[in-house]
Amino acid sequence: ASLGLASCGVKASLDQAVASLGAQPTVQVHLSASASGTGSAQVEKVLSVVSLDMSYSSTTGAALSDSAGKINSEISVNVGSQSLATIRQVDSNLYVMLDASALSAVPGVTISQPEIASIQLIAGGRWFELPTSLIDSYIPSSAKAKAQAQSAKDTAIVRQILDDITSVISATPYKTLPGG
Repeated sequence: ASLGLASCGVKASLDQAVASLGAQPTVQVHLSASASGTGSAQVEKVLSVVSLDMSYSSTTGAALSDSAGKINSEISVNVGSQSLATIRQVDSNLYVMLDASALSAVPGVTISQPEIASIQLIAGGRWFELPTSLIDSYIPSSAKAKAQAQSAKDTAIVRQILDDITSVISATPYKTLPGG
């Protein structure tokens, strides 16, 4: 989805764009980042080749916002056009696949080619299943409750940021162009 703002009704446009993401049974997001400033040269080199692809789909066929948590997800960590790691959540299990050969394309990685080949031989190109019971055994219940509380706080922060951006856009003088 892309976001376009009209010269009037900015808040409605932002709210509608955010709401429309949850109104679909599937959403795909591609994220990339950049850095600048003193001391960021190495980080910028890495960020220039690393990206994330995220895909979410409702298992019920309903809109994501109406799926009551019944959502499968996939996150891929990419280096250039190659996937370094793919993580899938299906029902309550996680599946992870690694392609260690992508490590050689990350600037500043000091792992030798024989080491990368060894990692690839052992773990590369295979799906590893991490059942919920295994994950739960390593995460204390207090940490889960804390994570849920943090998620609610994060959602409130994101909503506030969108509201603040909307306020700035609305308060900024603009000139209406022909055609809108």
